[in-house]
Amino acid sequence: MWFQLLVLPAILGTLVSSAPAPFPPGYWDKPECPGSDATPSRLPTNVFYLAPANKGVFDEFCKQMDNNNLDDRVVHKWTVNARGEKQPGWSKNKRAPPPNPNSHSQMIHLNWTPKLGTTHCNLSCHTAFADIAQSQCGSTGGQGYNMAVKALHHVGCGTFRYEITG
Repeated sequence: MWFQLLVLPAILGTLVSSAPAPFPPGYWDKPECPGSDATPSRLPTNVFYLAPANKGVFDEFCKQMDNNNLDDRVVHKWTVNARGEKQPGWSKNKRAPPPNPNSHSQMIHLNWTPKLGTTHCNLSCHTAFADIAQSQCGSTGGQGYNMAVKALHHVGCGTFRYEITG
């Protein structure tokens, strides 16, 4: 019994560390909205991302990212309203389906920061933001229907993040 407790973990550790990883790097990265950043915003999750329609306030931002390639090593920042319409600058200014973006005045600051020295992205822009909405970051507030004020998602080649103001 003591042999199993002392030697087996050492053998398994060697086997595990020398074996090729079954998943790509970053596969287990999850969206983050830690600590006080998990504070609920007033923006409902189904306005940020409507899963059945696979549409979100980040759609146009992600189309731009797809057109420019995530590998371009450039930080991208957009501010959009609750309808996903790009707004000038980076200013800080009961769930009712279907969502009505017109009734929300919040601004969503979307950001892409590349990780220098990497070229492989584990997730697309759209998938990263959709993952955030479907994680704990999209279920804050009293009934769990609001987005967290801030969240981020590391995707291997960089980080997508947002901040909701207003």
